[in-house]
Amino acid sequence: MASASAVAPTFNVSREVILRRVLDRGWIDPVSYRDCVQGWATDSEAGRGGDGGDHYYNQAAYLGDAYLRLAFCQYRAGIISDADLAEHLGVKARNIAKLEEKVASRI
Repeated sequence: MASASAVAPTFNVSREVILRRVLDRGWIDPVSYRDCVQGWATDSEAGRGGDGGDHYYNQAAYLGDAYLRLAFCQYRAGIISDADLAEHLGVKARNIAKLEEKVASRI
């Protein structure tokens, strides 16, 4: 099985996002997940870790395509405001366009 560090660049996300998806599917236990993430944090603090990837790709991967489509659809229909959308997506309102651009390239 490929490591999260090896797979992450393929999807333009951080290795933590990959590992979280593996945890969410029950392929690893929470203790192993925690240990691995803590190890990466220690490596990063020591200056040996990789970068965290693109924040907007990470956020899009974390939220999922279906949720993002629904949120942007509600926004475009005028049902929710840009402030509401930003809160739901975990970005600042001024960065909605950046996230939408990343989402459009994924979907």
